[in-house]
Amino acid sequence: MASKRAKRLVLSYVLLVTLGWFGLHRFYLRHTKSARLMLITTLVSVPLVALGGIGAFGLYAVFFWMLADLFLVPAMERADPGTSMDRTDV
Repeated sequence: MASKRAKRLVLSYVLLVTLGWFGLHRFYLRHTKSARLMLITTLVSVPLVALGGIGAFGLYAVFFWMLADLFLVPAMERADPGTSMDRTDV
């Protein structure tokens, strides 16, 4: 049987690959400040692409951020305070 950590890593990567543009993997790993920034960048950039193309810079930034997250997800999962075994306030 897979460990709880392994299951969280798999789900984090699934969220990254499928909905990473919106930062859902970061919300899941409780990195909410950077997740909000990723979400806002995507939501602002998409209409700007249609209006004149300048939003492409924001989408490129989020894309490279997602590439970096492919390597950062394990460290973010270890740093997640919600994975502590001694938590009783769940």
